[in-house]
Amino acid sequence: MNEFLLFLIAGLAVFRISSLAAKEDGPYGILEKFRKFVGVRIDEFGNTYGKNEFSRGLLCIWCNSVWIGEIFAIIGVVIGLYHWLLFPVIGLALSTVSIIVEQTLVYLLSHSKT
Repeated sequence: MNEFLLFLIAGLAVFRISSLAAKEDGPYGILEKFRKFVGVRIDEFGNTYGKNEFSRGLLCIWCNSVWIGEIFAIIGVVIGLYHWLLFPVIGLALSTVSIIVEQTLVYLLSHSKT
């Protein structure tokens, strides 16, 4: 399979996992329970906030996609897709794909209401 196509698929997977971790309940509410366990709370207006650095980072797709992207990059190194020296930049690039997808969705959703 084309390496560029694999990179795009991995970037979309990073976005999906980042979105799940930050915003979605998951099956049987398991992700919501995990967020509550690590310190994510909901204020009286329904806004989520973190009580510690980890929980604040978990709620931010821009933040958690960096770590998830690095995990995907390490997997790419292990299976021989990338040279081991490239894993830091591959992880950041995967995070960038995730951020571009997220910002595109935000833009499209904000302009579809007009």
